[in-house]
Amino acid sequence: MKEMESETKQKTNDELVSVIQRILAEDQMDGHSRAPACLAELVSLEKDFVGTDCEDMYWDSVSREHLHIGQRAGQRGDAEQALSSIKLALEAARKVKADFYRGSDWLAYLDATVAYFESAPERLRALSSQCSLNRAVVERLMRGLRERGAPDYQKDY
Repeated sequence: MKEMESETKQKTNDELVSVIQRILAEDQMDGHSRAPACLAELVSLEKDFVGTDCEDMYWDSVSREHLHIGQRAGQRGDAEQALSSIKLALEAARKVKADFYRGSDWLAYLDATVAYFESAPERLRALSSQCSLNRAVVERLMRGLRERGAPDYQKDY
């Protein structure tokens, strides 16, 4: 009986992974313009993921969709919306167990992006040392903030 339950749960986990992969592929199709719809779908599925082996993947995906929404707002010059969305990305990422992000600078990158939109160059500089995968982006954000004293994501990203 336990083997059967385990197989059923594994199938469910496989299905959940498939949902995440489909949503990620949809988000990647055209410059993240589908991020709001992808996020809405993820939010509607939260109860299916919470408490499963896929919960960390779920919160990471929610985090990435919020980031993409924030990035698009930043590209449009809406720094307030960008900051709000990126803070939500950070909030979702903090729900992920620490070992999920091992070897990744995702949390530091999100924190640094928040610092950028808050025009906090000292905090941004301190966080940049924690970024490896996203170091080039963070360095461009620092340079732009230093040059202008205010965020201009379209130029700096």
